[in-house]
Formats: sequence, structure tokens, C-alpha cells
Amino acid sequence: MDLQEISSLYYHRVNAAMKSSVISAKNLKKVAGLGILILLVAVLLSWTVLSPKTLLPQTESQISESLFQVAKTTRLFNISDGEGSYSFLFGLDFNESVSPRTPTIVESFFSLVAEQKSSAFLRGVALEIVSSSVLINGIRDSGISSMVTSNGAIVIDRLSGVDINETGGDQQLSARLIVSTVDVNYIGYFGGSEQAVTLNGTISIT
Repeated sequence: MDLQEISSLYYHRVNAAMKSSVISAKNLKKVAGLGILILLVAVLLSWTVLSPKTLLPQTESQISESLFQVAKTTRLFNISDGEGSYSFLFGLDFNESVSPRTPTIVESFFSLVAEQKSSAFLRGVALEIVSSSVLINGIRDSGISSMVTSNGAIVIDRLSGVDINETGGDQQLSARLIVSTVDVNYIGYFGGSEQAVTLNGTISIT
């Protein structure tokens, strides 16, 4: 084999190796791109699956036949954010007559009664309780515990261990909630606007 043949053979081998390297690099890019796409789909799917449950607007008859029929106080609050405007009805229930220095329970609850969507991506809205507190005559009770549950379309915040240290007479009771809308889209969800909600009532110490 002369020098020209050896040179030609070497050239063909190097050229084949370079082509193989280019093909491998292209395949690697395709695999990496596919992996990124799969990861993105998985993240979006998880984000959507973990979305909070949306609230359905309740009619007047549904409200009147629900937990609201035992509410001592009710108030309507309007909340707007970047994806819509919503009306929530809040209620407060408590024992109107209690014994002094005996812990009692206060329940605040709410339901969606109207909504106006301003985004085509919005599937519905949820309302999250960020914090809650109870005050007697304007003094905050620091020893209460909160348990949030739902009963159909009504979300309930059960505040237990409310201490009544007054000795007698009528006392001013207030439940204060910090709530935040959660806009649930067809893909994912976003936190919306926060608002302070105060519900007042009178409790009798006997």
C-alpha cells in the first residue's frame, strides 16, 4: 500500500468518525430537549393537580338552607384581583350565653355567592384563610386553636379554646380573618388579593 492509499484511507476514517460524532451530538440534543419537555409537562401537571378546590357560587335558597341559617352575624365582602371580582358571604356562630372563665367555641364560615371572571384562563376561585383571631372587648385571645374544614360549598374555621375571663354582663366578641383569593386556572393557580374580614357579635356572661 503506497502513501497515497494510506492517506486516502486515513481521510475516509477521520471523515466517518466526524460524521458519527455529529450524529451523536444531534441525538444528545434531541434526548436533552425531550427530557426538558417531559420535565416541564410534569411540573405543569403537578401544579394543576395540586390546585385548591374551587368554590361554586351559591344561590339565596342554598344559602338559606345551609349553616348560615344559624349564623348570629353575616356580612358580604367583595374582593377583586387580576382575574376577576368575587362576592363572599361570611357568617359567625357562637354561644350567646356562656359561663365566666369557661372556654367556648367560635365558628366563622364563608361561601361564594357571585363571581365575575375577567380572564379566559380562569377556571374558578378559592379563598384561603391566612390567619384568624378572636377578640373579647378588643383584647386578642392568644390561646385559641384554628381548624379549617369544608361542608359542601361552605368553608368553616372552627376557633376553639376561646377564654371568657370577664365576670358578667354583655361583652363584645370579634372574629378577625385575613383571607386571600386563589385564582385556579386551567393550568396551575396563583395567589390573589388579601383582605381583612371582621365579624362582630355580643356574648353574654352569666
